[in-house]
Amino acid sequence: MQTGTGRIIYYLTDFKSRQDQLKDRPYMIFEDMAVVFGILDADRYTVHPIDVRQASYHGWTTDQLWKMAKKNTPRLLPERIEPADKKIIGHTDDEPVFLLSNDVQRYGSAVICYENLLYNFACKYHDNLYLLPTSIHECIILLDQGSLSCENLRDIIEESNKMLKTDEILSDNIYYYDRMQREFFGLF
Repeated sequence: MQTGTGRIIYYLTDFKSRQDQLKDRPYMIFEDMAVVFGILDADRYTVHPIDVRQASYHGWTTDQLWKMAKKNTPRLLPERIEPADKKIIGHTDDEPVFLLSNDVQRYGSAVICYENLLYNFACKYHDNLYLLPTSIHECIILLDQGSLSCENLRDIIEESNKMLKTDEILSDNIYYYDRMQREFFGLF
């Protein structure tokens, strides 16, 4: 495993259910999720988690890890946004649904933290966004065109989480991106 700083990335995990594991890891809170750090292997699939001991050995603070990972993650794992399968939640041309991940579709929910990604996407469609974290690997993006109910969106998250392994669940929250305010926040 290469320990160079050029392969340090971040990914998201559920904060509530992973608190025991996070005790030994440098992390940051992002809404109800934790941003954790790892070293991406050359295969671009395997991530070696960075623990407190390793960070201390290398002299990496959480802020330094964030700065390195913020630069590396989009470069090593570029975003992938594609229209969702039409079978998913009533996809229509009038109300498009998108899947958001990275190009290897592993730990891809972290792309929501990529600088200007949500802003640029929201501006492209002239709408605010709902983001549904369907796993640690991907999110669903829905345009806020005034016809979606939070209750229905929450049902989608609950159903999605039932099908996942516990360690793949990211959150049971729905997130909203306001393009005018450039703000990302949880609705519950």
